[in-house]
Amino acid sequence: MIKKKFISVIVFFLLFTTVVPTSFAEGNSVEETINLISENQISDEVEEVTKENLIKKVKELFPDQFSSVNEQNFIYEGYNSSGDGAKTYDLSYEEEADQFTGSYVRSNFSFYGDELILTSFYFRGDKDKENALFPPAITQDEGLGIAKEFLNQFIDLNDYEVKLSEYRSYSQRPLTEPVQYEYEFYKVKNGLRISDQQGRITVLGNGEIISYYYHNYAISLEEHTFDAVDGILSEVDIQTQLENDLNVELQYITEWNKGIDEAEITLAYMIQPELNMMKANDGTYFVKGEFVEYKPVSEYQVISDAVQIPTSSFNKENIEDYSLQIISQVLDIEQTEISIENVNERRRQEDLSYSITFKINENYGDITFNGINGDVTDLYLYSFNRPSDTTDDAELSLEVARERAIEYLQLFSPAASEGLAWKEDSYNQYDERDDYYNFEFTRLINGIPYTGDYIYVRISKEDKLLSYSVNIDTNLEFPDADPIINKEEAISVYLEEMSTDLYYFRQDNFWYGYYEENEQDDHYKLVYGIDYGPGYLDAMTGERVLRSYESDSIETPNITVDHPWASAELNYMIQSGIITKDTFEQVKTDEPLNVEEGLNILLKSLYYNDIIVGYADSLEGSQSFKNVSDSAASYEIVEAAAQRGIINTELEIFDLEEPLTRERLAYWYVRFLGLQVMAEQEDLYSTSFTDVDQISEEYTGHVAIANALGIITKDDHGTIRPKEPVTLAQLAVSIGKLVNVMNQMDKIRTFY
Repeated sequence: MIKKKFISVIVFFLLFTTVVPTSFAEGNSVEETINLISENQISDEVEEVTKENLIKKVKELFPDQFSSVNEQNFIYEGYNSSGDGAKTYDLSYEEEADQFTGSYVRSNFSFYGDELILTSFYFRGDKDKENALFPPAITQDEGLGIAKEFLNQFIDLNDYEVKLSEYRSYSQRPLTEPVQYEYEFYKVKNGLRISDQQGRITVLGNGEIISYYYHNYAISLEEHTFDAVDGILSEVDIQTQLENDLNVELQYITEWNKGIDEAEITLAYMIQPELNMMKANDGTYFVKGEFVEYKPVSEYQVISDAVQIPTSSFNKENIEDYSLQIISQVLDIEQTEISIENVNERRRQEDLSYSITFKINENYGDITFNGINGDVTDLYLYSFNRPSDTTDDAELSLEVARERAIEYLQLFSPAASEGLAWKEDSYNQYDERDDYYNFEFTRLINGIPYTGDYIYVRISKEDKLLSYSVNIDTNLEFPDADPIINKEEAISVYLEEMSTDLYYFRQDNFWYGYYEENEQDDHYKLVYGIDYGPGYLDAMTGERVLRSYESDSIETPNITVDHPWASAELNYMIQSGIITKDTFEQVKTDEPLNVEEGLNILLKSLYYNDIIVGYADSLEGSQSFKNVSDSAASYEIVEAAAQRGIINTELEIFDLEEPLTRERLAYWYVRFLGLQVMAEQEDLYSTSFTDVDQISEEYTGHVAIANALGIITKDDHGTIRPKEPVTLAQLAVSIGKLVNVMNQMDKIRTFY
């Protein structure tokens, strides 16, 4: 009886505990909450910036989160001076987990100038889930109002646009994570976005702000000049120009599937060169840090076999001797001057390599050999010079440096260098900022470049080899080079999906790795950003395909459904990437689900997808059920559910096609909550359903507990309908209840 009373207390607490934000629980409306933020405006400039000043600012800006915290948990990080002479002050906060609550908080704040203008902030911790799980207390529009009022403390909103972000941080967000609204803001001129004066702000579903970042706040305070908006090219002009200029190249590309060792080679048409930005007034393209007229793509130049450098025969039995011979050849020094410090043998399946650390005087280097054929696969030299054919004052030209790099290929990697080629438009350039040449040699397969295989060489202008790296895989299978569409058709496909974005762009001194002294740093050019759509064009099928990594930055789906009582849950799960087109061609809210569909949605509602995949990857090919192998579409979902104890792994067969019933769903829910032992003890629960005789014996306790917790409940007539199939709408609503119960149970466990 004592156990029954304790369970009743838990159920009573779970059923009658409401979840509301602090400010709303006190009776404040959304407008009053916004006004509360507005009242805490940035105060006047301080005479001296101290840790106490910064803590005071934090408490003014975030009264709900930090008004009563322990000030000893704040850490003053000091300041950094920016180019305009102003200082940026950094303050962090750390609240470690304790034995009673298990909660923690990590926060960081950056303030600009003596006025202490907040330029960035983030809040992370267990507490950010409190009162913020689905359903949210505020709408997207209300969150936008809160974001604007917060931003208005630092910027003049008349000069900015603030809107809901078009892109999610994750392609799939489980219901176990707090509801977040992400907004982007940017300064505008002539109604157009200024690309480098912008930021992001995130508001929780309970109305609290948990992150804010303004990129280049200092630049927004400066005076700038801007291109005029008249006399610019139209989108029709751009389309016409690109029809003449756009070029595509057949390439073999790598697609990574389930694991890091599973590469699939695809023949694709890729845009070369990448014409992604055009000056709006003259049509020049932004290439390697400057706007230039279009230049036709150069052809690949296959490395000639004419130059032959004698090398030592590979001596696997005495790898140290072989290393000494190669190093002495490279540096043109006596072997007696070289000291081998360390030799490591590495084996991975059929691969064998030797990694050697060596020393010459006080200078160190590292070299790695292929243990099968003796090719050098990596070499890093710290301060060694080889004898130069140039005079002391002369410096290597690009052409001579490239010839030198090819010599190293033939010296170090004769086996791997076969079929390598280079071209002007690829990664062959002089890095003016760091004063060295970079060369990347690509492997050609049947005359088609494979961008996944290359050898990379770095040489200084003083004829110093700085590094050498081989990334060649000879065990790959390449599809036949017989594309279904031709080059002109491929260009047409890319142009059909092309879109443009007109905005202001400031050419900084350092842009995408290219260094250029620019006297017009204060001027903004009017440019068209050109987007050809995500993914690539498969040359074998003629279809556009998303790259595997692009699924993490997909655009929020523009899909909504109407339902009498489940619209909120269904639409949130669609926007969160839980219900996808991959699962359903159409969102049929009231049709019964099978086991595979239901389990897929349940797991994605509870865990991030990378966690689900991680479970499957760690199993190394094992499987829980005979009929669900690692090649099955739902293998990852099924194995993750099995590892979490949600499904019964004592069965030999897991039928994915059978209907998902209410009692089966109750069984999953109770096992997920860790109440399996309770469900197996008949004296711990009671059943009062009018159709109790229809419940399968193994599910009786689970159905009773699910009903008591308010997740799957009986109707007004006392019937629980255990064999009734579950619809998508019913599943969405019940998962929401499950997550709320889980959250409350975590609080009870913490309390006790």
